[in-house]
Amino acid sequence: MNKSISFILLDFYSYWYHRACHKFDLPWHNHHHQKGTSAENSCLVESTISGLLIYSGIKVFENSKYIRVCRTTSALYWALVSSSHYLGHKLDYSEVFPINKIQIKHFFHHENSNYNFSIILPFDVLFGTSSIYLRS
Repeated sequence: MNKSISFILLDFYSYWYHRACHKFDLPWHNHHHQKGTSAENSCLVESTISGLLIYSGIKVFENSKYIRVCRTTSALYWALVSSSHYLGHKLDYSEVFPINKIQIKHFFHHENSNYNFSIILPFDVLFGTSSIYLRS
């Protein structure tokens, strides 16, 4: 399968996983959203558990008869999500474009947990969970 399509499928899966974390109040994700939690500990725990669950879902796709996700893209996606989440909390990307837009979007999500579930914008726009709708 094309690597671009694999990335899009992974982000789609991750979007719904992240929404489920909030819908079902999954404890490792809720802890990450509590004010005053240490970014080092909460990001490490949340990213590890979420990463393992996302990776488990990827394994299902890898072995599916109908949808196959590229293993290289899967590994890169997981590394990107896990490391950028932690770094996004620790570093100030205000001078770097477009990374700072992802960081701003993520911090908005922490203040308004019904918005901005995906890493890239299209799924939030498609499913009406993008913060851009609040700026009208």
